[in-house]
Amino acid sequence: VKPWLARLEQVAPEERARSSAILAGNWTATDPDAAVAWAAALPDADTRKQSYAAIAGRWAQADSYEASQWIATLPAGVERDAATRSLVGITAEAEPDSAWAWARQISDPQTRFDSMAMSLAGYAKTDPVAGRAALQQATDLTVADRAHFQEVLDNTSRGPGPSRSVISQPIFTR
Repeated sequence: VKPWLARLEQVAPEERARSSAILAGNWTATDPDAAVAWAAALPDADTRKQSYAAIAGRWAQADSYEASQWIATLPAGVERDAATRSLVGITAEAEPDSAWAWARQISDPQTRFDSMAMSLAGYAKTDPVAGRAALQQATDLTVADRAHFQEVLDNTSRGPGPSRSVISQPIFTR
């Protein structure tokens, strides 16, 4: 890792955040605590946010519980939101209940909305009935958001074909 850390200074400034995130994600595979400590010390907020997201994603692939334990220690803010969104993206299909609960904790409205849609898409693939129940219990949603999320559940659970693709449809926008 050390040779790559030294090379970050050679990366164009506009690519530094992305490069740092890649490094942080890769470092997490061997030493997540060191990757977290390094990312926490990054002076640029966007670089830190992207690195936290990469750390959470890589860590969640290996051990979603440990990743969630780390995220739970983070203070509210953009870094926690980015890390949580990565956790939700990794766990949405395998652990939709957990992904939904984490998505609901995100403070940024658009990130929360996107993450809730991802978790509902996961529910739709594995347990649409539980997804509908989770959506029904979310009493703080607007009518428009509720209708949109219901559409995510319906379109994703229909089966293969163009209507199933969460990525190709503009479901993550309001």
